[in-house]
Amino acid sequence: MCLARFRHGLRWAVPQMRCWACAPPRWPQQRAYVSSKLQEHPLLAEARQLLGQRKEKEALEKYQQLLTEEPSNVLAHANLAILLQYVDMDQAQTHFSRAVELGAAEDPDFSGQYANFLASEKQDRGQAEVYFQKATAHPQCSGMVHFLYGKLLHEDKNYDGARVAYEKALEAPAGSLP
Repeated sequence: MCLARFRHGLRWAVPQMRCWACAPPRWPQQRAYVSSKLQEHPLLAEARQLLGQRKEKEALEKYQQLLTEEPSNVLAHANLAILLQYVDMDQAQTHFSRAVELGAAEDPDFSGQYANFLASEKQDRGQAEVYFQKATAHPQCSGMVHFLYGKLLHEDKNYDGARVAYEKALEAPAGSLP
């Protein structure tokens, strides 16, 4: 189980599902905006391995070391943002913003993670809805992102929209829910 998910507030929903920071790509188009050089950087692999061993502090250091070497590494910014979002909100916002500038928002799972951060931590529900809509419009959007969007709509008392989002969560592509 992904430890970062505890910070995402999702442990009660689907405990076996991995977050965007830890999950491998599920389809060939995912993360197409990232060059193969970035995907194959040894520090990314080391950080992911450390996360699997529940050594988040060491993984954060690897991501920061990678950003020292490659300041425009979108995966390092995205993963740091997700891991820091409940520890240091300001630093997480900085990394989220930089990852969006570098094109990470094209990934529906990242957009969903960012939208969840905006809604739950920054209390910016308007921007959160924009990113949720962008993510859920993607044909390969994970069931978890649909679920989180449904949760946001339900909290806003948009029960019909929440029902539709929850139904889409159940109809999401294989592998997006356990």
